[in-house]
Amino acid sequence: MIRIFLLTLILFSGGTLAALAHPPQEGILRLSVPMAVATPFRLSENRGASTVTVEAEDFDAFDPRRGAYQVNPQVTGVRADVSSDGWEQLVIQLSEPHALAGAHISEDIPGNQVLEIDLMPIAAPSAARAAPVTRAPLPILAPDPNLPPLIVLDPGHGGIDPGATRDGLREADLMLTFSRELSEVLIRSGRFRVGVTRESDMFLRLSERVSRARALGATAFVSLHADALAEGKAKGAIVYTLSDTASDAIAADLVQAHDRADLLAGVDLSGEDDEITNTLLELARVDTQPRSDALGDAVVAAMSAQLERMHTTPRRQAGFGVLKAPDFPAILIELGFMSNKKDLENLMSEEWRAKAAAAIRDGLIDWVDADAASAALRRN
Repeated sequence: MIRIFLLTLILFSGGTLAALAHPPQEGILRLSVPMAVATPFRLSENRGASTVTVEAEDFDAFDPRRGAYQVNPQVTGVRADVSSDGWEQLVIQLSEPHALAGAHISEDIPGNQVLEIDLMPIAAPSAARAAPVTRAPLPILAPDPNLPPLIVLDPGHGGIDPGATRDGLREADLMLTFSRELSEVLIRSGRFRVGVTRESDMFLRLSERVSRARALGATAFVSLHADALAEGKAKGAIVYTLSDTASDAIAADLVQAHDRADLLAGVDLSGEDDEITNTLLELARVDTQPRSDALGDAVVAAMSAQLERMHTTPRRQAGFGVLKAPDFPAILIELGFMSNKKDLENLMSEEWRAKAAAAIRDGLIDWVDADAASAALRRN
C-alpha cells in the first residue's frame, strides 16, 4: 500500500517555525530530515517495501551534514534518487513497515530547519490472506436537551497560514477578531453556549478544527472566512454548505485555497478512505446534511434582511474540508472578500461587524427553533 502526503515548506524570519516543534506521541517513530533550502516537499510510504520517500522540488534541499534520520536504529539505509518528474528523492529504508501519521516543520537549533516525519508501526504483511479491516462507527454526540445549543465558531487560518492578505491585513487576524465579537453577541442573547476552535494566532489542520468541535460537543459548526480572489470576481457575503462538487467557479477556487492550507502540515489529502468508512459517513450525513442546508438557508435569510452587502448568489455549496463532519451541521461563511475595496472597508468597520454578528445570531436562533420543531416531528 502506498500513501502520499504533500506539504509546502515555508520559512519565516524570527524563528517562527520553532513554535511548531512538539514531542511525538507515544508509540510514534519520528524521523528528522534536515533541510538546506525552502522548497515544496512530498512524502510517500511503501509499506510492502518498508520505505518512506521524501521528495523535494529543488535540488540540494537536503542537508547531508545533519543526517539526523540516519542515527535512528529503525533506519537501515538511505539512498538518494530522482523522481520521474525531476524531484530530488531521499528513500529511507526501515527495519519494519510503518504508516505515515503526519509531518511538520521545526528547528533543531535556531536557523536549522528540520522536516519531522511521524510514522506509526504496523504489522508486517502476512503470507496468508489478511482479515478485512473494519472501523467502529464514528461517535455521534447527542446534545444535552437541558443545556443551550453549543455553537462552535471556527476563525479560519492562523499561525503559518495567514489566509488572504491585503494592505498589511491578514484574514486570520480579522476572523479571530470577528469570532470574539460574534461569541459575545451569541452569549449575550442567552440562547447559546459558544466554543471556538482557536483563540490565538495558531495553525490548525482542517481535521483538527473538526475534531475540536466534536470534542466540545458542537450542536452546529460555523467556519468564518474573508478570502481574496481576482479583483472584481467576487464581492459580498456568501454562506456555504457541503457538496461533493462546487456549485460554481468561485466555490471551486475557494475550496482549493482553503484546503491547500493543510499542505503546510503535511496532511494526507489523497482521500483514501476505505469503503466501509465512506458508507458509515454517508449514512451519518443522511440526517446531518439536510440540517446543514437548513442552517445555511436560515443564516442567509437573516443576513440578507439586515446587511446590504451580500453576494448576488449568497447561498452556495462546495466541498470544503471543514464542512465534512458527519455528526453535526456545519456552514462556512465568507463575510466578504478582502480583494474588494468595499468589502475590506466593511470588515474593518466595527459597526458593520456588529450588524453582521447580529444577523448571524438571528439566523442561528431561527434555525435552532426550526430544528427543534423538526426533531419533535421526527420523534413522533
